[in-house]
Amino acid sequence: MSIHVFHQLVSTVKHFNIVSEANKSIPIFLFEKDKEEKKEPCKLTLITPSTMDISTWQLFCQNELIPKKNYSYDLENHTLKIMHNNLQAQFQTDSLLLKGKGQIKVNEQIFAAVMELSPVTYICDVSANAGVYVSYETGDYKIKWDVNSDKWRNATWENGRYIFTYGLTDIPLVGQTDYVKTFNVIDAKLGSSWNPPDDSFTLTVLSNFSFNFSLASGNPPTTSNSNTNNDTIPSVFPYRMVDNFDGFAQHLTGAMSIVDKPIAERGVLGIRGHVQNPNIYGFYQMKQQQLTNRLFITNDFLTVDGKKAEKMVKEGSVINYEGLKDVEGFPSSGSLEFNECGSIVKIVGLNVEGERMNI
Repeated sequence: MSIHVFHQLVSTVKHFNIVSEANKSIPIFLFEKDKEEKKEPCKLTLITPSTMDISTWQLFCQNELIPKKNYSYDLENHTLKIMHNNLQAQFQTDSLLLKGKGQIKVNEQIFAAVMELSPVTYICDVSANAGVYVSYETGDYKIKWDVNSDKWRNATWENGRYIFTYGLTDIPLVGQTDYVKTFNVIDAKLGSSWNPPDDSFTLTVLSNFSFNFSLASGNPPTTSNSNTNNDTIPSVFPYRMVDNFDGFAQHLTGAMSIVDKPIAERGVLGIRGHVQNPNIYGFYQMKQQQLTNRLFITNDFLTVDGKKAEKMVKEGSVINYEGLKDVEGFPSSGSLEFNECGSIVKIVGLNVEGERMNI
């Protein structure tokens, strides 16, 4: 498998995955009561806006900020050490802090762990009349499309219907490198999702900025009931998908087959999409005189001055939220827009911005 994960070059958010000897993720808990109370297992998240300036980093255990005095990073030897409460950890990373491996010790138990970048999500429009077609060669088919064609430019698109997330993590084994793949698909229109088993598909990301997904024979995707509604696009769960990214992996165009054996232009869809910004995470401080609120943002929620918004939805580099109560001066609902590296935030519609904090 030839893999070049180029989205990692712009991502600043890393997660630590606790694994067993069989390279399977396992939950660990800092305190025994957390397990008894069925709380979320321990999760470490590291934000590195500048890999060379440790003062800009934020390290979290769950949603608790770990004080900078409790961890260190040796820039010469690329070693990260953490001592926080009853957790001790040490990781050896690469020079760009894209990945790492090491051990975590909790309650006198030692676990292997890997540091990996957050899986990346793309929000995509799909079209059944964008001029996508298949051609059969030596018994197999290739999906083809032309973004400059009249059919593509004049196509009817279902905006934001197809959402997919993928991640690639290499784990060294004896004599070889194994790749743990994650792939998830959401049909936003039908509210259904699909996670194909790890051994049921191949997934490659090549150095020419192309992405290829293919199901193994005999592993059809989950089906939906949309056929009963005479839907033009009955499913967005792919048998195959081929995409081309731009140089920064921010946008893509491509195509997919939604049947096992498509014919001509039947059973194939055009795809166009944009990345769900993976760098939006951490503490932010609003900077204008009239608004000096502190924000805390994770993949799951938004808080402002400790008050949690009832609803938060990420769309690309924008967060839409509502139900924020009892926060002086801050809109109870609205949108927050971030730059590509997730370091600057603006309140949409107001001349107010903030930045990620160095704390």
